[in-house]
Amino acid sequence: MAHPPPWGPLTMAGRPIVETFNTHRMRPEVVRALATGRERELADITAAIRQALGNPGVSPQHLVVYGERGSGKSFLMRLVQLEAESLAAAAGAPVVVALLPEEQYNIRSEARLIEALAASLEGLGSTFSYAYDPRAPQVAWEEALETLNAALDRRFGPGRGLLVAAIENFDGLSKTLFGAGKDGKTRIAAEQRCAEERLRQLMSRPQSRLMLLVTATGTVDMDYERPLFQAFKTIELTPWTSDTCIDYFNRRRELEQAPPLTAAETARARAIAAFIGGNPRLTQLLGEVLVSPDARTIAETLDALSDQLADYYRRRLDDLPPAATGLLDALIRQGEPCSQSELAARVNQRQNQIADAFGYLNEGRLLLAEREKGGASQLYRVRDRLFVHFYRRRYGDGSQANALARIAELLETFFTADEKADLALRHLRAGEPREARLYIDLWHKQTGESPGHCGYRDQDRRHEPCLLFMCANVAAAEMEVLREQLRDRPEDAYVYWSRVKAQEPLARAAAAGLHALAASRCDHDAEADRLLQEAQSRTAVDVDPDAGILLLHQRYFFAEWRRHDRRLAVALAEQAGGLASTARYRLVKIRGLLCRAWAAGNSGHHADAIAFADEASCEAGAIGRVTEQATALRYKGLYLGRLDRQDEALDVLDQAYKLAQQDDDLPAQAGILNYKAYALRELGRPQDAILGLDQAFQLAEESGDVRRQGETLRLKGWILGRLGQHQEALSTLEQAAKLAEQAGDINVQALIQMQTGWSLGLLGRHEEAIATLNRAAPLAEQAGNISRQAEILCLNAWSTWKLARYTDALECARAAIRTADESADTTQQQRSRRVFFKIAAETPAPDLVKHLAAALTLSAGDPRWLSPHVSDIMAATTQARLWPELAVLIETHREQFKNARVWRAFGQVGPVWAVQAKAQGRAAAFAAVARDLPTIAQVMAAIPSLWFEAGSDPGAIRGHDLFDGLVGACDDPGLLGDIADLIPAVFGPESAEEAARLRTFAAYHAAPDKAAFLQRCDPDLAIAIRRIWAPAEPEGRADRGGRSKR
Repeated sequence: MAHPPPWGPLTMAGRPIVETFNTHRMRPEVVRALATGRERELADITAAIRQALGNPGVSPQHLVVYGERGSGKSFLMRLVQLEAESLAAAAGAPVVVALLPEEQYNIRSEARLIEALAASLEGLGSTFSYAYDPRAPQVAWEEALETLNAALDRRFGPGRGLLVAAIENFDGLSKTLFGAGKDGKTRIAAEQRCAEERLRQLMSRPQSRLMLLVTATGTVDMDYERPLFQAFKTIELTPWTSDTCIDYFNRRRELEQAPPLTAAETARARAIAAFIGGNPRLTQLLGEVLVSPDARTIAETLDALSDQLADYYRRRLDDLPPAATGLLDALIRQGEPCSQSELAARVNQRQNQIADAFGYLNEGRLLLAEREKGGASQLYRVRDRLFVHFYRRRYGDGSQANALARIAELLETFFTADEKADLALRHLRAGEPREARLYIDLWHKQTGESPGHCGYRDQDRRHEPCLLFMCANVAAAEMEVLREQLRDRPEDAYVYWSRVKAQEPLARAAAAGLHALAASRCDHDAEADRLLQEAQSRTAVDVDPDAGILLLHQRYFFAEWRRHDRRLAVALAEQAGGLASTARYRLVKIRGLLCRAWAAGNSGHHADAIAFADEASCEAGAIGRVTEQATALRYKGLYLGRLDRQDEALDVLDQAYKLAQQDDDLPAQAGILNYKAYALRELGRPQDAILGLDQAFQLAEESGDVRRQGETLRLKGWILGRLGQHQEALSTLEQAAKLAEQAGDINVQALIQMQTGWSLGLLGRHEEAIATLNRAAPLAEQAGNISRQAEILCLNAWSTWKLARYTDALECARAAIRTADESADTTQQQRSRRVFFKIAAETPAPDLVKHLAAALTLSAGDPRWLSPHVSDIMAATTQARLWPELAVLIETHREQFKNARVWRAFGQVGPVWAVQAKAQGRAAAFAAVARDLPTIAQVMAAIPSLWFEAGSDPGAIRGHDLFDGLVGACDDPGLLGDIADLIPAVFGPESAEEAARLRTFAAYHAAPDKAAFLQRCDPDLAIAIRRIWAPAEPEGRADRGGRSKR
């Protein structure tokens, strides 16, 4: 069975379930089902009725319920009526409620009031109408009382019964019956005072069977000092809380067989409650928009309701003193809430000068006070939010002409940030820029303003039109107007460029680019991306390569600056560059060449990048394009630095900087100084580099380029780290991270986190380093920077290795290798393998030789990368017992190993044997040594530079680092002796001295009295043994004898 629509015109017996303005017509079961938030007030009224019933000889306690219009006074009266009926039915209590709804125009005297109550008591209320009464007031009053008492007698028996007169809008009725009050001097005023006194005497009569329960708006049209009102006890209706509003909505949905509010609907309900100040009537009226949120429906509902109450609100304004009206106007027009002192300043008065007028508003219940968040001041706003809507609509300034602007206060909390963004886009596409701007501003207010300078968004600079305008065939007379529109009113620019229908492909591409640029400046990057992709898909690059270059350039620029997707940006720039040679428009060709240079440089092809940048520079110089020439030279300087041609880089960057100054391009100047800092650091001038970076930061700050500020501090942190000043580096990187996050630059954020992890690792804070690097990895992945992901994994593996978690470190290094191979970045491919070799020296890595072979291939015969890592490779080979496989690989790459400059290549092999002996036992370790030693000897013979010290005679075998490492790590005399027996058989008789040295160490470890042994052995060997294993020699004995051979 389908559910009925939650807020549709659901009826019962042909009548709406909820009567917003006629609650007395609602069915009892509906009233009880919807009863919300007035439990305390209902209990107080019911208690007063019970007290009156229990004390018939005492005048009852009369009650006045105060509440603004729509606060639920009528609903409460209806609830009281039903409660009295239940009391009468359940306990037989002689009580009845006579409900006189608001607007009783047929009651013109106090006598007619009593007669109306009697008619209602006997069920004749609907026939009671206005009639001229010629009787004297006192006579009419006495006869009316007789009529009422007779009706009570007939209902409950002689002298019994209590009539609760529930009279709505009693403040208005009392003004009709009793006039302006006691100060009037006319005959009518005197008669009205007498009438008021007659009613007051009736209310205080001990035997009275009449209890007045009246409602009043509690606004300025009441005189609280009048004696009649002093006879009442006050019950004040406070606004509903947001929880009460939600409770009401759910009760109503249950009544209408609809599911409870969802989480999103609940959030919107809270927003409505805050906007309307908890007004129950408005809560009922605005319930529909919870399910189908439509801002226009809200505005139309409030407009219609304010129209309906316009006369009432005008009367309220007429009743206000001029000074109070002025304060109210200043509060509504200039923003709520505000303090009393601020309100005084708005009307150019001191606080004491507005005290009377402010007190009038406050005592008249027009204002609602709230505590300032985080402060001690009282802030005030108008209590009746519908009145505020009425006032803004009727008397507001031009900015409120837009219907949605009048309810911006509600929309700010009614919609989530995503919903605001979606609504802004809907209005943009519908050609409604004002409505779109409202939601864009609300989105900014919730999420924070967009960062400052952005290369993509700010490509049209104030002093020079960007390439898009130059290609769009814009008339000179319109150029400045359209550029100003794009900068300051992008929502209007979006609508304008969406309607442009250019004929030429290049102009059409430019219009699409400007349309997308306007979308991005409206904070709709997804829309901008869509527009650019669709425009490119419609462009035949083989027919018009200029249009293709223009759109690909815009897409590359967008991917780099807005999506922070370096991989996509490089691919798009490469495509644009590939079309440059076929371009017809020279300026478009230059853009294509710049794209090609940037793409080549970011792919590691630095020499190609320099060539393309040179070509772009020549083309730009030929036509006097300073901006493009400065960019080309900036690229050239950057990539010269990447080739370690730092002196050339500095010269080129100086030229670029002068052009950028001439062009007044502050962001470009900051970028060039960053590149210079890198070159200066590489040239051993770190302090000059830091001074340049400080200047770059000032330029970036002046131009509002938040992204460049973050990049500049990142580079400074890197240089400080290279200087070993890691604490200063960490502090600088922390500032850089905040700026990069503000700019939304994921690529730089990843780099900053990576550098932070590096500095933490070098400070020995490896757990922190790993945690930081784990945060960097997803950022690099999100940015599409595979090379950086590999570098992060390398650093993670290194810190994990330092914590002796060798297995985890090895897996991390393998992940780094896979990622680096995917990136095709040769530098990272080699770096990841070097880290792998370092870790594999501590734990077996069966895939060692495979990765070494790849590294040798990547190095293209250059032995320089190999030299520092041969010792790790030898140790790793021993760990994994892969000496035969390594020997084959060395034979294949003999020249690389032969030309490697190595110191103590085998120094870590012996310690690995010592560790294996302790872990696996002497027999297993000796078996491994016996198996590997011949192969090691084969390697030594093939590559003598790995075995002999530089300049030594290969024919004279002397002490070697292979055995130095062994005797320095192994204290097992049996193992040392066994290996000593192997040495002559493997290395020949010339190695006898080395074998004897191992036997001496073995004897030392076996000797029960080691001190006595050292006194007996060769002095040189004794010194060597003491240096490694024994306590320091007594003073004067350390230099006895000669030096050891090794």
